[in-house]
Amino acid sequence: MNKATKQALKDSIEHWERMMRDPDCGDRLYRDECALCNLFWNPAEACPRCPIGAHTGLGQCMGTPYGQARDALGVYLCAKTYGEANLAPLRRAWRESAQEEIDFLRSLLEPQGKDADDETEIS
Repeated sequence: MNKATKQALKDSIEHWERMMRDPDCGDRLYRDECALCNLFWNPAEACPRCPIGAHTGLGQCMGTPYGQARDALGVYLCAKTYGEANLAPLRRAWRESAQEEIDFLRSLLEPQGKDADDETEIS
């Protein structure tokens, strides 16, 4: 993994950690707020150069905990907006789902075979 990709992956992990701690921090789960998407997003090719797409073989973070976390955040924020009295279980579901995504992203930082230390830059 080259330096730019590794930094984008670390930035994405930090983004998820901020959101997990405080869903109202101002960060959102939009493509333009993801450091990896900013480097690699390509709907025509299923993001093959992104470490997520390379791992799953799918685009748009499919095959990861992202979808479940996105849905859990949406339910939590909607309930909060409409004055749901007991937000604790919804916030817990969000945090658990977000942690699964963070763990998945962290797993991509671990060396993966002979090309693990590839320092070539993105062209």
